[in-house]
Amino acid sequence: MRHKDDLVKFLALISFLTLLLVCKQTGGEADKGDFDLSSNIDAVLREASSDGSGFAIIVELHGEIILNKGYGYADRARHSAFTPASIAQIGSLTKQFNAAAILQLAEAGEVELAAPLKKYVPEVEPPVGEVTLHQLLTHSSGLPEYCGDDFEPVSRDEFVDICLGLPLVFEPGTDVAYSNVGYGAIAAVIEFVTERDFEAYLEDEVLRSNGLKSAGHMFPENLDADFAHGYLEDNDMGNIAEQIEVLEGNWWNLKGNGGMQASTQDMYAWYQVLNGGGVLSENVRAELMVPHSPWSDGVAEGYGWYFRSDDDARIRQMSHSGSDGVFFSYYWHRLDKRAFMYFVGNSGEEPTKKVLREILGIFNAMFDGPQ
Repeated sequence: MRHKDDLVKFLALISFLTLLLVCKQTGGEADKGDFDLSSNIDAVLREASSDGSGFAIIVELHGEIILNKGYGYADRARHSAFTPASIAQIGSLTKQFNAAAILQLAEAGEVELAAPLKKYVPEVEPPVGEVTLHQLLTHSSGLPEYCGDDFEPVSRDEFVDICLGLPLVFEPGTDVAYSNVGYGAIAAVIEFVTERDFEAYLEDEVLRSNGLKSAGHMFPENLDADFAHGYLEDNDMGNIAEQIEVLEGNWWNLKGNGGMQASTQDMYAWYQVLNGGGVLSENVRAELMVPHSPWSDGVAEGYGWYFRSDDDARIRQMSHSGSDGVFFSYYWHRLDKRAFMYFVGNSGEEPTKKVLREILGIFNAMFDGPQ
């Protein structure tokens, strides 16, 4: 998961590239500009994958998919191609699914977002117990970013006792600081309220019910061939499902804030769900797709998202990245331009971010070029 300082720098760079976009009128059919966009992005990814690095991308512009393709290898040892069906780690994008689950419970009257954490997890002592679910969701709780290594064995009881007993960094509601621990607390609330494992509840009530066929945390063995492996300096880092499995449920430093995997097809399906194509209610979708806690000029935290607004407070962009240093994924929706992209790579965060910057530069050149 990303440190806040790194995230701020990355968002600043993305903002620089996307702030330049200007309105462009197009018809229903893909025009020459759309063709140039897809072919130029395709050229970048062909070059980037020439060493075997794996990527997948889907781009929709003005309601039409103009690029949906994989590049390089998902598993180099098997020479398995990375395709839009390849199941790859999504890192912190997990948080938006966690947020959707708790919002569904709130809509059903099972929880209240303004209620303190201790109402649902009584073992949590003040001051953390007084933090509200809303503050947990918007990174305004004051909880620290981490409680330990992602794959350090930590049971739910240990997470509640140790991680939710850490000193607060600031008084809840007075500041914003990215907290993976806060989203772990939301996962704990879901388990206490539903009396079900978080990952099973998420799979049944958010993922499969909305048509995300291969997204989740745990997978049957017959899906192994579809998993993307991660690579650092050509070393095979394996797949996160294997690392989670050996922890036998004791992965609470990661649960709720990361660890999910999904195909590019799944993430496009999720984009459609957020735009009314699934079973999420209008109220839940509305709560997911608005900013809640400002933390810098024009940038605000939502429930599992970052939002950027223009000078008139109109939402321009909702986005989030996910990374463990090996995989890097990016969900990008320019609402004002009717442009959507999901992008993922498996060969290191920094090399993949470099490719992403090139892709966003192509978007910029298309929209800001001669009209």
